[in-house]
Amino acid sequence: MVSNSGALGFPRMGPNREMKFALEKHWRGKMDEASMLAIARDVEQQAWGIQMDAGVGLISAGDHCLYDNMLAWTEFLGAVPKRHAHLPPGNERMFAMARGIDNAPALDMTKFFDTNYHYEVPELETPVALQPNFASYLETISRGIAKVGANRTAPVVLGPVTWVHLARHANAEASEEATTALKDQYLDAILPVYATLMGKLAAMGVQEVQLHEPALVMWDSSKTLAAMFKKAYFASKACPMLSADVKVNLVTFFEDVGAEAYQWVTALPVSVISLDFTRGDSLKLVKDHGFPKDKVLGAGIIDGRSPWAMEPAKVVPLVREVASAVMPGNPNGNVNIRVQASCNLQFVPWDVTCEEDLAEKVGGDVLAFAVQKVQEIVALAEAVPKITAGKEAKDIFPVLDKAWKAFSVSVTDNTNTAKRLAGLTEASFSRPAPFKERVAAQQKSLKLPVLPTTTIGIPHVMQFFNLTAPNTMMAKPKETGRMLRDQSYLTLLARPSRLICQSYGSRCVRPPIIHGDVSRPTAMTTREFKVAQELTPRPVKGMLTGPVTILNWSFPRLDVSRKEQAFQIALAISDEVADLEAAGCKVIQVDEPALREGLPLKPLKKADYLKWATDSFLLATAIAKPETSIHTHMCYCDFGDCMEAIDRLDADVNSIENGASRSESFKEFNYKKGLGPGLYDIHSPVVPPVTTLQDKLEGFLKVLPKEQLVCNPDCGLKTRTWPQVLGALRNLVEATRNVRTLCGISDASGQAATLLSGGHAACCTPAAAH
Repeated sequence: MVSNSGALGFPRMGPNREMKFALEKHWRGKMDEASMLAIARDVEQQAWGIQMDAGVGLISAGDHCLYDNMLAWTEFLGAVPKRHAHLPPGNERMFAMARGIDNAPALDMTKFFDTNYHYEVPELETPVALQPNFASYLETISRGIAKVGANRTAPVVLGPVTWVHLARHANAEASEEATTALKDQYLDAILPVYATLMGKLAAMGVQEVQLHEPALVMWDSSKTLAAMFKKAYFASKACPMLSADVKVNLVTFFEDVGAEAYQWVTALPVSVISLDFTRGDSLKLVKDHGFPKDKVLGAGIIDGRSPWAMEPAKVVPLVREVASAVMPGNPNGNVNIRVQASCNLQFVPWDVTCEEDLAEKVGGDVLAFAVQKVQEIVALAEAVPKITAGKEAKDIFPVLDKAWKAFSVSVTDNTNTAKRLAGLTEASFSRPAPFKERVAAQQKSLKLPVLPTTTIGIPHVMQFFNLTAPNTMMAKPKETGRMLRDQSYLTLLARPSRLICQSYGSRCVRPPIIHGDVSRPTAMTTREFKVAQELTPRPVKGMLTGPVTILNWSFPRLDVSRKEQAFQIALAISDEVADLEAAGCKVIQVDEPALREGLPLKPLKKADYLKWATDSFLLATAIAKPETSIHTHMCYCDFGDCMEAIDRLDADVNSIENGASRSESFKEFNYKKGLGPGLYDIHSPVVPPVTTLQDKLEGFLKVLPKEQLVCNPDCGLKTRTWPQVLGALRNLVEATRNVRTLCGISDASGQAATLLSGGHAACCTPAAAH
């Protein structure tokens, strides 16, 4: 065991997605709760065993959950919405909050800071009524102690300020002042609950508790948030949160905390302060302001959000600088540094050895997933004395140093891509006509009625997905019409078959790994579009993923800026847009659901990101003719702080997540282009009734003019079953027809009332929607 090493969390799905399959069987009624929990505990035990065998000094416990960590703490605190309060406490109530049940819709879902992970948003109601129950959490900690010992078990506690900060007022129309006041009431209510919990953990014999407060990195963006932190934590033993007889590791990640927050947090009576040294500039904070001699620095040096192995030539000098800043003038003494990952390892896959030939695909043995990263944590912690003594990186980590040097000369550069980037002009980022001219040309071509209906994608059919690439091209038209296979033909994106990361609940993603210049050697979706369009007289949308989303949902390369990688991808998408137009496609959807997700957490960094992100979208779509309608799609994020950027995308139609608050943002901004505020939440298996959909649409008509609205689900439907999809779409179409009638709009049966999704997703059969 290496005492100066620690872990902040481990992936939850298991090496072979055991948790995914167990949860989904349980939800289908094919597995009882006891069997599902047995699998969950086995996955958790595996995670503890991996960390223990690697020699990690302090091993996290309580980070594993069945659906979402925020949701789990909402259940622990008993902060349950009234519509779910009639259900008995426990996992089934938690699942109901996440997935919805009849007459009790699910909680909203949104992105966790700037990651591609989604959390269930707690709802704050009045009056504040908590019913805390930590029995299952404490039972988990007991099992962790039994496995690794009390001296190595570090319970993970989601910090109270982060929980309150990420929550929303249950009333979407509540003012900012009312929301702030209610959050303050909730913080007052939960602080004693947390103090009691800390006492119980101390009584269990653990030596240290991890208080995860990632919201601390947002300190300088909100005076209200800073005030909440000062209320919850203060430099006195009278602080309820810090008065228990147990050491506290105050953990932050995803950015540096900023100078003001750093000076405040280093004065707190905590034993360990964990900072992220992979994003932001925590090193500068330590250098400028010093570090308390009575505390340990949890140095997040191993990147918990990247699949790349640590690069000795970069990591060794960083450790040396951190050590020098923490213990100035005594570089060879006992340095109060604990080597850690920068954050919970849930954002990387489980084990690189689960993927065959991955090193060959990428071009070098330079990848490290969660299993390998805990090994890196221990190896780097063991090497701290050698590093502070001045030994060189190549001598401390010879194998890894050699691998990185070999990889650096194997990276594939594409001369044609470089030439195209160098030749970009102002015209490369602009549509050929203004929106008013385009929309008139598009209406003349498409002849859509007021309140047209469409989808954002249709379920994947697994029988079709299992076809090999050659067989896919030979698939029968009826199969293509039912499900058009997802394509991923961009080169220099490694596409591992078992590289799994949790997106939300049981849903997982396989992020590509960008390891060279990106290009498009051949068309990706034109054949599927042609087959789909032949099946219906209605317009079929081409379906593409936008460059910023591809980048943000991939693991990017480290040697090239994210801006340049986004532009490379944009050029490839632009080629596909041109090919779809040539194939007869009149509507092309270029999704950018991750545009807001990539927004930096620090206010001063946002403008630069939004400029190159919107430029990337424009570069991908500017080639489209005026009569071609460019749609985009954004979901599960707050748009208020990036409305100018969304407008600058210059998309003809933008479909967004359902929610009146989202539509209000567009109204307040005076957004003039087409808008599809999703009529129902596709992440719930519940089929929404016609009356609910009609009420929703009528509500949107109070916010936006009918000529501007498009009727659609709030996101792609690939995670739903066909019966769920068809039921929901039929109800959506009926609700839209009812509203047309109420508004005195002709149903225009002779017109193409529906845009059918095609290309990389799927097209509806004519019976699916009208």
